[in-house]
Amino acid sequence: MIYMDTKIHLLIVAILILSINTIVSGQSDIVNGNLIQFNDNGSWCWYQDERVVFDVAGGKLIVGSDASDNGVGGSSREGDVEVIIFDLLSGTSQKFILKDGSSAPGSFYADDHNAPAFLVRPDGKYLAMYAAHFNDTSSHYRIYDAGVWGSEQIFNWKLERPGGANFQTTYSNVYYLSAENRVYNFVRGNNKSPNSMVSTNWGDTWVYGGQLTRNGGVGYNNG
Repeated sequence: MIYMDTKIHLLIVAILILSINTIVSGQSDIVNGNLIQFNDNGSWCWYQDERVVFDVAGGKLIVGSDASDNGVGGSSREGDVEVIIFDLLSGTSQKFILKDGSSAPGSFYADDHNAPAFLVRPDGKYLAMYAAHFNDTSSHYRIYDAGVWGSEQIFNWKLERPGGANFQTTYSNVYYLSAENRVYNFVRGNNKSPNSMVSTNWGDTWVYGGQLTRNGGVGYNNG
């Protein structure tokens, strides 16, 4: 009798465990609080920054990513470079497409390396920088002002760098140095090395800044 009771108890416990696992696995989001989804289809990698920035004065969170044809929206969103501007007070968000992947077939395809980097400028405008992985020698940028993203501008490293560029441009890393009142963007470019472009007007126009490491071909990214 004790043996049978033990078997029944074990069976009940096993059923309960299986039931709990089924319930838990059926829930897509389990958080202690209110889950906020900024984008339903987006990827990014850690080789570009800042991928998310706060606009403290405006109470906004700016989040960028690159969409995939394997995600929500399918092939119509492949390679779209997107930005979400989330209002921290109202809890509402707006989505903008910085680069329509379908308008540049074969270049801005689905790739986490194509995600944008952002800077909140001293004048309150937003600067977005992005580049296509293994495509060409260009950095793309747009400026957000009064609720509107301006037209896309292109910095061609092959044309702007003395002597040209011998490797494709990838990644964007944008920083403002207040002591110099200059904005820098660092990319992987000529000689697979970190190269910089510099702006004295907070990203409106740019000039070539230099290469940070010597030639060497030591790997995926020299330095």
